[in-house]
Amino acid sequence: MISAFWEMFKPLYAVDTLEGYTENEIVYLKELFGALPQVLEDYYRAAGRTKAFHCVQDIWILPEHFQKWEWLWEPEYLILLNENQGVCRAGIRREDLMLPDPPVYVTEDDKNWVLCGMRITLYSNEPDNMVA
Repeated sequence: MISAFWEMFKPLYAVDTLEGYTENEIVYLKELFGALPQVLEDYYRAAGRTKAFHCVQDIWILPEHFQKWEWLWEPEYLILLNENQGVCRAGIRREDLMLPDPPVYVTEDDKNWVLCGMRITLYSNEPDNMVA
């Protein structure tokens, strides 16, 4: 069931196989933030390492980024995406991390966050919701 949702992305990115993270790699994020939304955890496990998904203009923040970029450790948001020039970021409020499919917010100054998508799954599926 986890991979069924992500299977629809294979033709969009012309990939045959989805590559995911191991449980040990995901545990680090759970320990750092206290929880991860189920849909984000499922994505990391099923398809998060699929290289073609990351050959895009903006930087999707991956589990290994949290281990090397200290600026990701303490914000009030778990950052999902960093616009290629660092002008805009998308993230999930820490208080929403317990939700299975939480809303996504965007910011241009790391202080004022605005709702961008009612759920991660809507944010990731709708081109209009992507940070440009």
